[in-house]
Amino acid sequence: MLAEEVANWLGGRRALAEEVANWLGGRRALAEEVANWLGGRELLAEEVGQRFGGRVLLVEEGLEWLGGRVWGAGLCMLLPHHFGELFMALKRLTAGEMIHITQTWVDAKHRHHQLMKVPAEVAVLLSHVERVHLALMALQPTVDPQAKSRVRILEELDAQHDDMVRTIYHLFLAQIYLSQVAAERELWQRLLDTVLPDGLMVVKRSYSDEVGQATLAHARLSAEDKKQLRTLVLGKESMLALIERYVQVAQKLGEVATVHYQPTVQPSRADAASARNQWIRVVNTVLAAIDMIPNNEDLLREVVAPLREVERRAERRRSTAEPEPTEPVAPPVPPTPDPS
Repeated sequence: MLAEEVANWLGGRRALAEEVANWLGGRRALAEEVANWLGGRELLAEEVGQRFGGRVLLVEEGLEWLGGRVWGAGLCMLLPHHFGELFMALKRLTAGEMIHITQTWVDAKHRHHQLMKVPAEVAVLLSHVERVHLALMALQPTVDPQAKSRVRILEELDAQHDDMVRTIYHLFLAQIYLSQVAAERELWQRLLDTVLPDGLMVVKRSYSDEVGQATLAHARLSAEDKKQLRTLVLGKESMLALIERYVQVAQKLGEVATVHYQPTVQPSRADAASARNQWIRVVNTVLAAIDMIPNNEDLLREVVAPLREVERRAERRRSTAEPEPTEPVAPPVPPTPDPS
């Protein structure tokens, strides 16, 4: 084991990070110190691996023995043994669990944030915590809060449209039936064919087609046709006014349908995965910083312990063969009745 070998080589010391740092003059950046001590070598993984036993892949070994290396805010540090397992556990957290964990870290009024800003090693990382926390929140799928209300409005407008079509159609039929003169019957039949050439079939069309048919119906009416339609008065409304109201309802139906069918912008899976990975890297760096500072009992009890409990639950999910959390996808838009 590399940690014990180096410790024994340096005199039986067990705390590798602190011992080597102190032995080299109290320096804290272990990666730079060991690299400089070994002759200015830049690649710590290969250099240390070759120096102590010919190990090549120090990162993989570290994940098993030392917890691996964590990079963040320009700092490289070696993690204790238990952080290797925690790194894997963090990957199993859901996005909601991640946001819940760092919510108290970025809240300036919360005790977790106040504890974390005291030691300089942890305080310097809080800006990175806030960055990845906000990025994770911003990349969650969004649900249009107006979608359900628009569905209800669409259904109401469509029903109103269909009722008006049926009313206009049967009023024309009534006029045709009640006319005593053949010329009048032919006139009302022509007006019916002008306004509703397909009869009641228009109510079975799509929203877009219903809007277009209403617009065409009004456009086909000549000045003489409109004059004739004004002569038929039902209560306080003429037949022409009823047709104009039918056109207005259809246009309103089209406007709402156009807004409803516009897709909402959702984050890509690649962006969401990148945000998760950034969050994991920063949180691992914070945990490593907390672990290496002295007098960290309050941080371990109040900040780290709740995180460990969430990780244990994530591990239990894995042990019970539950699928690992995947990036959430946007919920489907509620079905909208759209006759076609």
